[in-house]
Amino acid sequence: MTEVHLLEKIEAAARAQKLPLFSAPRLAHRPYCTDDPATGLRIRSCEQALRHSHIQANTPALRFRLVFDIDRPGAIFAAEDANVAPPNWFGENPDNGHAHAGYELEIPIVTSESGRDAPVRYAAAVEYAYRRALGADTAYSGLICKNPTHDRWWTHIHRVQPYDLGELAEWVDLPTKLTPRQAEETHLGRNVRLFDGLRHWAYRNVKHYERRAEWSLACHAKAGELNTFDTPLHVSEVLHVGRSVEKWVWTRFDHTASDKRFSERQAARGQRNSLEAQAEKGRASGKARTAASENKRASAVLMRSRGMTQAAIAAELGVTDRTVRSWLNDRA
Repeated sequence: MTEVHLLEKIEAAARAQKLPLFSAPRLAHRPYCTDDPATGLRIRSCEQALRHSHIQANTPALRFRLVFDIDRPGAIFAAEDANVAPPNWFGENPDNGHAHAGYELEIPIVTSESGRDAPVRYAAAVEYAYRRALGADTAYSGLICKNPTHDRWWTHIHRVQPYDLGELAEWVDLPTKLTPRQAEETHLGRNVRLFDGLRHWAYRNVKHYERRAEWSLACHAKAGELNTFDTPLHVSEVLHVGRSVEKWVWTRFDHTASDKRFSERQAARGQRNSLEAQAEKGRASGKARTAASENKRASAVLMRSRGMTQAAIAAELGVTDRTVRSWLNDRA
């Protein structure tokens, strides 16, 4: 091991000791990172990324933490002022008192196709309630955050143990259901909105694609088209949502059954369209059938008066024995 690599290992160990919950096992394998967001992001190994002042907060598939951007002086007092749970850490800018607040989650939220829908929506509601309570910036994209283990920031650690969502929820009033506008105020909410919009489109349109490659391209294109939030999701997150939806819908879609259902729907639609014409035709033919039936009834009575059996009458008139019996009983 070279001297440089050894130094990196020592520095990484020191950072992990400073805040164990913000270390390699709970970060992306190759996170986005930068020392100046205005100059763009780089992708580096986790060890290298942790040497930068800004780093990717979560992976596209797992949310290990909720991060809030409190863009005002005195940001480190926001939780106390709002009487909500204290964050695990604040990364404070010493120049202006602005800070990022991080709530570390004991069980990460799975946002891929392998996760369940309810926990993601619950987490989005918790995130929304805390964003409102803390007065955090709605324009914060959530992709990168101030690295709380970096010396550029004043790091305030208020809690070592991670939270579960239920404990965080006890401190706030959760909305019963996020409105579309409310959902767009948070990072997770935007993720849920994009996922919902894309999956609804996918359910309706997957039947038009026979090849997986074409379907994948269509899903990714639609995901980009739907990412029209005031603060759009990063391209990596849009790609992840597109990949999740296209895989989920394609693997669970029965093309054969769908073709059959489509044909049945088309046939039903055709029936409805011609219903009025059929009704008119039915009324005319109904009158003719009534007249014919009366003629057969009269014929049956006449045949019976001449000694023919009910079976013979039924055969002659092309009706059932029961019909003949009913006609004769009515005339009795």
